[in-house]
Amino acid sequence: MSAQTASAPVTLEVADLLVHRGDRFWLTVDRLHVAAGHLIALLGPSGVGKSTLMRAIAGVLPRVRGIVKHDELGALPLHEVDEAAHNWRRRVHVVGQGQALLPYLRIDENALVLAADYGLPKNGVLQERLMQTARDFDIDSLLTRYPSQLSGGQYARALLTRSLIYEPRVLLLDEISASIDPPLALDIMRRLRDRVVRSGMCAVFVTHYVELARLVADGVIFMRSAGECLQLSKAAFFRTDDPEISSFRLQGDGESGPES
Repeated sequence: MSAQTASAPVTLEVADLLVHRGDRFWLTVDRLHVAAGHLIALLGPSGVGKSTLMRAIAGVLPRVRGIVKHDELGALPLHEVDEAAHNWRRRVHVVGQGQALLPYLRIDENALVLAADYGLPKNGVLQERLMQTARDFDIDSLLTRYPSQLSGGQYARALLTRSLIYEPRVLLLDEISASIDPPLALDIMRRLRDRVVRSGMCAVFVTHYVELARLVADGVIFMRSAGECLQLSKAAFFRTDDPEISSFRLQGDGESGPES
C-alpha cells in the first residue's frame, strides 16, 4: 500500500480492520490514513464493501478487530456500548445512502433537530452556523421549504448542511452524488472541498465518477474485488497499469462524468 504524498500529519487512521457480516468474512483493511484538511476518494467496483468500510469507521457497524483512531477524538472503542463510542459518532458523520430528511419538518428545522443531542440551543451560534453553511452551499433561500419541494441536488446540499453545522471532525460521504447530474455533483464537491480545507476535517467520499475524483480529490483509496484496500496518491491512481484499476478507470471514463 503506497502512502499519500501529502506532508500533513495523519489525523484519521484505520489499521488491521476486520469486519464480518453475519457469519462470513466481509472486509479487511491493513492500513489507511487521511490527513486533516484532505478530501479522499473511495473508489472500487460495486459490492466490494465501500459502504461497509464507511460504517465501520463511523462506529455504526461492529468490527471483529482493528484500530480506528483520530488525533483529536482518540480511538473508537471496539464495543459500541462504551460512552466514548457515542462521543465518536457525534463527531464522525456518514452522509448519503440510507439517510433522509424528516418529511414533516422544514429544511431549517431538519438541520436543528439534533441540537439537544449536542447540548446546543437552537438559536445563537448554531443558527449562525446554519445560515453560513446554507449560504456556502447556496440553499439559504430554501430553508423554509420541505424536503418534498427540493430537487436532488438541493436535497444533497441540505443533508450536508445538516451535518456540517455540528462541525464533525471526520465526514464520510456515501454516494451523495449518485442521483445528481455530474456538473452539479462537481459544484457541490468543490464547495465541500473548500469547507474541508478551512475546517481541517478529514473527509472521504464514495463515487463512481472517476473524473470527479480526478478533479477534487487529494488522494484515492481503491477497494479491490477481493476486499483489499489500496491507498494511492491521485497521480499514482491515474497512471498505474494495475489491471483492476485500469479496468475501473476505463469503466468510469465511459460514464457521463463532470467537466472541469
